[in-house]
Order: sequence, then C-alpha cells, then structure tokens
Amino acid sequence: MLARVATDSSAAASSYDFYVTVDTSHCLFTGQPMYFASIHGNSNHWAVWTTADTEDPNGTPDTINKKSLRIWLRTNYATNLNEIAAVHWEIKWCGVGTVDVPAPSYALCCGKSSSSNWNNYGENGVTSVSFKGCGFTGTDGPYVFTSLSDTSGGISARVSGVNSIYGASNDGFTVYLMMLPGYSAIGAGGYNQRNFQLNWCAFQPRANEGSAGYPCTAPRLLAGAGGQNVQSDDGNMCCDKTKYSGWQDSGDGKTIYRNIDVSRCGFSVVTTVLVDLRGDWSTADKAGGTAAFSWVDSKTIRYTVWTNGQYRYYDAVKYHWRAQWCLMGQ
Repeated sequence: MLARVATDSSAAASSYDFYVTVDTSHCLFTGQPMYFASIHGNSNHWAVWTTADTEDPNGTPDTINKKSLRIWLRTNYATNLNEIAAVHWEIKWCGVGTVDVPAPSYALCCGKSSSSNWNNYGENGVTSVSFKGCGFTGTDGPYVFTSLSDTSGGISARVSGVNSIYGASNDGFTVYLMMLPGYSAIGAGGYNQRNFQLNWCAFQPRANEGSAGYPCTAPRLLAGAGGQNVQSDDGNMCCDKTKYSGWQDSGDGKTIYRNIDVSRCGFSVVTTVLVDLRGDWSTADKAGGTAAFSWVDSKTIRYTVWTNGQYRYYDAVKYHWRAQWCLMGQ
C-alpha cells in the first residue's frame, strides 16, 4: 500500500501546499475505512504538518471514500514538485475496514519509544527508534505509522514531524520534530521533560505461514519504552472513530481538543495508540498536530489539534471533524 506524490502540476496548489490522491479501490472495502498515513523521504519532509489529515477527494461531507483518499502536504517552507521528487517524498498508508475478500498478509509489530531519548537537532529534537524485536526480514523497509504522546495535557500537538519517517529499515527509523508556527522551540530537553513518546506500528508484507499469532493473525507487541522484549505475539487491535460533537476550546487561541473514551476496548495493557483526523473537504486538511494525544486516565485520551486560530471548536462540529483511533494491546 504505497502512493508516490504526483509530479504533475495538479498536485501543487502553491509552493507551500501539495496533495496526493491515492487509489484505494483494490482494497475492496465494503464501508467507510479509516486511513492512517506517513511521509517517507530523504530530506525536508519533517516540515510537513498535515500528513495525519484525511479527506474524501470527492468532497462529500462527513464521508471517507472507500475507493480513494486525499492527503494534503502543507509545509512551512517553499518548495516545488521537482524538489519533492528529487528527495523522494512518498506517502505510505494503511486502510482499516471491512472487506468481503481475503485481506493481504502483513506482519504487524507495535511499540513505544523511550520518552527520554530525545537529542538536540539545532533548537529542535531528534530520536531514533529501534524495533529489532519485531524480527523483520523483508527486502523492503516496513511501512511505519506514528503518533506522539505527552504527559503535559496535549503539548505534543504543537510540533510537526511526527508522521515524517526517516531511514525506515528492518531495524528501526528516525523522527525529527520542530515546533509549529506561533510556538517557541523547547528543544530535546523540553521533549524529554514532557515525556514525548512516539507510539508506532510497522507493517511488512509477508506470506501467510498458516500459524496462529504473529506474524499471521495477530500483532507482535514489544514491551517497555524502547525495549525489544516481546510482550505478546497475540496482541489485539481495537479501532473506532468519534462523533463530530464534543470539541472544546483549549483556551490558548491556537488549539482545540476533545476527550476520547477508549474503555470499550477492555485492554488491561495498551501498548500503542494511533490517532489521526478526518473531516470535510478543505477544512481538516489545514490542521496540524493531529497525531498527538495525552492520557487523562486509564480509559480516556485527550486529543488536541492545532488550528492556529483558523478553526474553533464549533467549526470542528460544523465540518464533521472526527478523531480516528486504533489501540494495540491486551
């Protein structure tokens, strides 16, 4: 499941705004799926802050298309399609939904990074995540999808780069973070102090070996913050989307938030949370920080979205903004 950014003029709206429309019809979804995406490349894609925003290319309100997906790539620096092609930006995506045919076989492995392993990159931050415990062996690097958590009430929504993957291999990947417009840099020290933690899942195509558990019928869950010990080869996945009501004002003029009740999953241990945003055409795709969350308690996560004041909590209701989420655990 891979789509390259197009290199024709139709993929550019300005020197800061680009989009890719992905044909997902081969998945044969029978209803509205949930899509998760990340951007991979060689350079500069950490400046993209809208990879976790999904919309229907047809513009139908409150709908995610079962046959296609549009993702906008909005950056904080000017570039063009030739430069994007030169540094090999690629959108990698995953669709979660119901089908009437056998689904492709993937080895799925999930975990969390250490919350104290951020290093300075100028005034920003970088961390490298190992997933050697997944035991990937394919010739192509896995597809990696990420969210970012914190213990400071949603401050992780103030950064870009969460879904920008560098150097994905069978052993791990690297992520660089920078603050979104309007916020001062807090550096690696600030990330570590606030316990910024990458939640990740990695997929790799693999032949179905006919056995129960990982890698055929269940995800592998790695234990610990950055540790490589296997917690379980029989993990479970629980996914849903919120109503579009329930958004609230964060009080800072730049972000809105909503709480998400995840208790229905019934997990005693949650290894990984993936979260992103869906909404109506030309609205939700302008939000940043949309793959960030913080835990309120063991049953509730707080989902914060950066709009830079362009959209308020009542606009999120008007334009059908919903959080999509998946928990991996037991």
